Amino acid sequence: MKIITSLTLVLLFVVLSVPVLAENSATNSTKAKELKNIKVEKVEKIELRNGKVEETIENKIEKLEPKRKQNVIKVRNSVEVRYKVYEKIIERSGNLLTKLQEKIDRAQKAGINTKVIDGYMTDAKAKLADAQTNLNSIKDLKDSAIDKTTFLDIQKKFQLIHKDLNAIRLDGAKVISELKRYNAENEKLTPKPTRTKSATASASEDK
Repeated sequence: MKIITSLTLVLLFVVLSVPVLAENSATNSTKAKELKNIKVEKVEKIELRNGKVEETIENKIEKLEPKRKQNVIKVRNSVEVRYKVYEKIIERSGNLLTKLQEKIDRAQKAGINTKVIDGYMTDAKAKLADAQTNLNSIKDLKDSAIDKTTFLDIQKKFQLIHKDLNAIRLDGAKVISELKRYNAENEKLTPKPTRTKSATASASEDK
């Protein structure tokens, strides 16, 4: 009888606990779904916000007067083309300075005093860094630029880049000139090997 009573109590406990466990499980599942929905909503809001920014720019252009709209599109296209041109020139200038630096390093190892050249290279590298900074700034502006103030700002940055690239070109030319001079002086200081005639050649001349 005691066994039956114990079994009855155990069964009663199990029966009573099942709804509680089911309720807890359902609650956890609901919370998980709610969190998932919140994350999805956040992502959708971000995507929608980004889409609205692009649409706003296009809509602003579309709302302009026909003549002004045409001018804005023309300037935007011009900025894009000019940006790509300067991007390539800056990349090539960086490659050139890298190659020149390698030659300077070799000259230093050969015992040549490169103090003057180092000054030119320091200036050229600083100008290259400035040009890259201004190009990055233009990149942040060009896609959303539709007003005169922004276009003028971009134009000023292009002018600064052009000025920096000219300075890099001049510094690079000076570095190349100095390296050539060092090479010429090195050739003068280095004795050229004397050509010795072979016995066969001497015999041929005697004949």
